[in-house]
Amino acid sequence: WLNSPPQNYALRHSRPLRRLIGGPDAHLVRSGVVSPARLDQVFDHPLSVRRNAESLICSAMVELFFRSMEKRLGKAWKGHPDAPALAS
Repeated sequence: WLNSPPQNYALRHSRPLRRLIGGPDAHLVRSGVVSPARLDQVFDHPLSVRRNAESLICSAMVELFFRSMEKRLGKAWKGHPDAPALAS
């Protein structure tokens, strides 16, 4: 394997990434964007973590953005009002 920074980061920090993206309080889980069961399958295999490293890191950044918006607004951020709602 070639060592890329995103792959190394995702492998070294898989536990915090898993909690951030797939925890029960994660906006991505509550909105149905992320399936905790599927995420567990990815994190259970280092090869899958390597293959999905960039997506995992980008998902973590989106989750952090949602959390920062929630803090700024004082309530759960539900997205831009003109954006279509996600199907449940």
